[in-house]
Amino acid sequence: GNHNEKFYIKESNFGNCGLKIKYKGTEADDLNVGTDIKLAFENSSSKSYTVTVDDFSIDGYSISSTCMLDVASGKSANDKIDVLDSYLEDNGLSADSIKQVTMKIVITDFDSFDTYESDVTFDLR
Repeated sequence: GNHNEKFYIKESNFGNCGLKIKYKGTEADDLNVGTDIKLAFENSSSKSYTVTVDDFSIDGYSISSTCMLDVASGKSANDKIDVLDSYLEDNGLSADSIKQVTMKIVITDFDSFDTYESDVTFDLR
């Protein structure tokens, strides 16, 4: 089934699925042409999930990056969204002054294929 909920905190609990999402800030990417938006996923449930991050935006500007990762039961996983600095600059944004990050998180249960979907907003002001 689908469950839709919204959260407005730097740490987001995904309904009753036992998945916690954390916004861990930004850092320059390896090539120094972009910024990595760092996310952490903690799975305290007895189920394993595939997590997809989609519809990502910074201060209202859409970022085309997506990421997909598996988070096993009882484990944590880190991932990042890479944003070109030129894109940030073109839109008057700076990695140092991001005010809000929004994304759609879709998680799928490995075994039952149940899907849960939520819009997650991190207010960084």
